[in-house]
Amino acid sequence: MDKFINIQGDYKTIVHSPNPLIPPIFASDENTCCNEWNTAMEKLTGWNKGEVLGKMLVGEVFGSCCRLKGPDALTKFMITLHSAVEGQETDDSPFSFFHRNGKFVQALLTANKRVNLNGDIIGAFCFLQIASPELQQAFKVQREQEKKRFTSMKELAYLVQEIKNPLSGIRFTNSLLEGTGLTEDQKQFLETCAACEKQMEKILGDSHLKNIDDGSLELEKAEFSLESVINAVVSQAMTLLRERGLQLIGDISDEIKALTVFGDQARIQQVLSDFLLNMVRCAPSPGGWVEIHARARMKRTADGVNGAHRVQVSFLTAIFVPCMALTKYNEKLTTNFCAFFPSGFRFLLPICCVHLDTGS
Repeated sequence: MDKFINIQGDYKTIVHSPNPLIPPIFASDENTCCNEWNTAMEKLTGWNKGEVLGKMLVGEVFGSCCRLKGPDALTKFMITLHSAVEGQETDDSPFSFFHRNGKFVQALLTANKRVNLNGDIIGAFCFLQIASPELQQAFKVQREQEKKRFTSMKELAYLVQEIKNPLSGIRFTNSLLEGTGLTEDQKQFLETCAACEKQMEKILGDSHLKNIDDGSLELEKAEFSLESVINAVVSQAMTLLRERGLQLIGDISDEIKALTVFGDQARIQQVLSDFLLNMVRCAPSPGGWVEIHARARMKRTADGVNGAHRVQVSFLTAIFVPCMALTKYNEKLTTNFCAFFPSGFRFLLPICCVHLDTGS
């Protein structure tokens, strides 16, 4: 109590004062049995001091007398109380229960250890701060957000697991095809399919969206063919290109395709396919076109010696809009991008990957 009351006088007079400045206070011994229940707690709960003293705070007082919403709330309160008895204090933890007459009470619980004159822990000392209407509204919003977050995580976990199963089947079937007599074109199709599988597997591993948001994705470093990347990226856009009646123009030389590059192939495919699909979605349809350019430049070292190639891939399209409708079109374009990038993650992910794959 010395932590909260720095005046001399009768402790009981202060704690049990009907003064509204004194908060609802209750305390326990080292076994979490109730040994303090002040006047403010009596008013807040509807239970008199004599009816709760000596009872277990977990289960009897809060759980039976003052009903809680469920076993999760009881478990959380038990952890908070036992943590205080062990010396770990808790401040402003949301705590809700039902008044004796059935009214639902929302408050903030602060739990601290109680010590004797020798400094030994002899129990827990707790007080409640009654939630204002604004705080109650904040609690409501917080609960709704937590519920939505939990539901979203369950849905995400379900989707990841259910997609992994057929993906494993596709991978196994492709492995069987590799052992058959395939033509060169068929081998290339199989290689493209395998590259897309690897990209899907990488995306399914991104269940922790926080890692995408803060840019902490892990990238693999390996050599791969630039042609395999281009083929995988183009294959992901072909269905939409045909649906929208667009022509795909490739300006990529055989020399560029033959280059062996270094980095994370699946992430680079993810970046390039996102950009290509966005160009396809925004190109005029039908009769429009999307063009892919790839250029390679020799990167020189500090002493002027030629080093590794630096590859630049770009996507182009023509958009014909009357001048007077340009503003309206820009608004539509922005809306379309927002619709394809929920929460901004897909827009952020390519930027994140490009930044991380610089070798730094």
